[in-house]
This record gives sequence, structure tokens and C-alpha cells, in this order.
Amino acid sequence: MLLISPPPIEETKLTEFCRVRGKALDRRLNVTAEYRNACQSLYMEYQTTMEKDRIGYLDSWMLFALPSEYTAESNHDKISLEDGLVDGIHFGIAGNKALGDALLTYIPTKWPQISSMNYAIPTWHDMSTEMLQRLFSS
Repeated sequence: MLLISPPPIEETKLTEFCRVRGKALDRRLNVTAEYRNACQSLYMEYQTTMEKDRIGYLDSWMLFALPSEYTAESNHDKISLEDGLVDGIHFGIAGNKALGDALLTYIPTKWPQISSMNYAIPTWHDMSTEMLQRLFSS
């Protein structure tokens, strides 16, 4: 299982998105940070169990240039919240690309047995029950 933290939000962009729809801003970056922290805590809790090798965690906040109160890391080579989030909350093209790249880096590191798999997955109508069982049996 792979836990992915909810992405940070860009409040200015989200405020405008809500305003156009006649709604008030209903999300805040600091509250979203609490959800992120809960994901991290859940992942850390599983690291003390026998299931630790079966659980991964990808912190989507690490993809973005963040205000200093939310990160001690450099923002160099990270995408801005403005560019990464289409409406202030959902990934846009740059955000999806960054997340996809992060997944393609993280998964083979966490689960090396997957890195040797052929990523050319057949479409759903080409999948048989036996094929699914083989894919997910390990």
C-alpha cells in the first residue's frame, strides 16, 4: 500500500476558484498540513510493525516550493503551488508530472521487485483473473 499525502493548497488561487462559484474558502493550508502530518504519523506507526515493508509513503508536499514555515528544505527545482495546482487544490499538468516522476522514482526504491516488472500493463478488458492473481500475489 502506498500512502500519498494530500497536496498543499494555494489559498489565493483557491479563494478565487471558490468566489467564482459563490462559495467561501473552505480549506486552509495549515489544516491541510494537519492531514499531511496524520499521513506521516500513520506511515511511521506501520514502520514499527511486521507490515513495514508493505507500506510506503510519498509526501506530495516535497514536490512543491513551500513557504518557509512548512519546510526546512530548499525550494530549488520544485514547482510553485501556482504552477502545480490547477485550482489551488487539484494537481494541474505540472503537478501531475511531478507526482508521476516521484512515483516512478519512489516505487522501485521501496519495492525493488517491482522495478523489474514490465510497466506495459494491458487494458482492463485484456486482463484475466489469473493474470491479476499473478500480478498481486507477491
